[in-house]
Amino acid sequence: MTTVIRILNGALQQTPETTILRGTIDPASLDLIQVGDYQREVLEDRKLNSIGEDYGDPGAVQDINLGMRGMNYRQVDQTTFELLDPVYVLDGLQRLTAAKRYLETKGGLWLGATIRFGSTEAWERERFLRWGLTQTRIGANVALRNLCADWPVVMRLFELTNNPDFILADRVCWKQKKRQGSRVELMTAMQFLGTIAQLHHHMGANVSTQPEPLARGLQTLADDIGMPQLEQNIHTFFGHIDEWWGLKDIEHVDLAAYLRSSFLLALAQLLNGFVDFWRGPRLFINTSTSAKFKSFNVAERNFTRYATNRKVVYDLLFEKVNKGRRTNRLTPRKTDLSVVSRDQDQSQSDAG
Repeated sequence: MTTVIRILNGALQQTPETTILRGTIDPASLDLIQVGDYQREVLEDRKLNSIGEDYGDPGAVQDINLGMRGMNYRQVDQTTFELLDPVYVLDGLQRLTAAKRYLETKGGLWLGATIRFGSTEAWERERFLRWGLTQTRIGANVALRNLCADWPVVMRLFELTNNPDFILADRVCWKQKKRQGSRVELMTAMQFLGTIAQLHHHMGANVSTQPEPLARGLQTLADDIGMPQLEQNIHTFFGHIDEWWGLKDIEHVDLAAYLRSSFLLALAQLLNGFVDFWRGPRLFINTSTSAKFKSFNVAERNFTRYATNRKVVYDLLFEKVNKGRRTNRLTPRKTDLSVVSRDQDQSQSDAG
């Protein structure tokens, strides 16, 4: 049994402050890497399994950062090193844990590492906090943009939001942060795609706050009803919003509370949940009903406050549309698949 951590294909670098070793961790050494009490907890199995799937592709997982509390090492040959002092993981605990689980059933795993010699617990804690607070995670909008290569529907929706003939042309953010300036972006890509999924949830579209399941569900939808029909429904939905409350001329999105995720999802849920708004796979809103939506007062004094509460918005919209109907009241679907939690609302609102 290995009693020291062995680094393969290693190379030493001397710096004015210390010595750095870069290389590949011998799989038999992984259990010897220690975890300081400054580390966060290990993630749930689902996320660890997701990381573990990448270990089947050499080079797909980022190297981890380690600290050795001492300067003692032994060079076995030109590229093989043995670390003789205690070694702690600084950045990469989840990758390390996933690697050890991967090796329980499979082989051929090679995890890279950068090791700083002469670390101390105080230095490790400071560095752990600095990395944790300053590293920028890839936002959901960027992840969706990258999924254009895998899911044709995402590519088509990306192209749609850059088509000058579309009402939201250049107004949907596919980047880490929304653009500031004279022509602001009105919503994130996650809000845009999430609203589309909610609108078509009765057709099986997956309402998810995670980019991959969201894209997969929309692709299934597009395959079922055809991309032209999906695009037509999108044009109809956002075209009505422009007709009712305005889209094209918005300069300050903060003043348009009806573009918040909670409001858009409530509106999409309402249209999704009643057969009156559909002619087969086609979204359809007749003239009299459209007039009722338009009379919904988004300029009301208290609107900004309650626009953040999806249930309240849904109830008010439903009451407005159904008001005055003694007959031909809205007909709900037999099974309402459209409800998602407030946590999902908030996640979609904050995405990106």
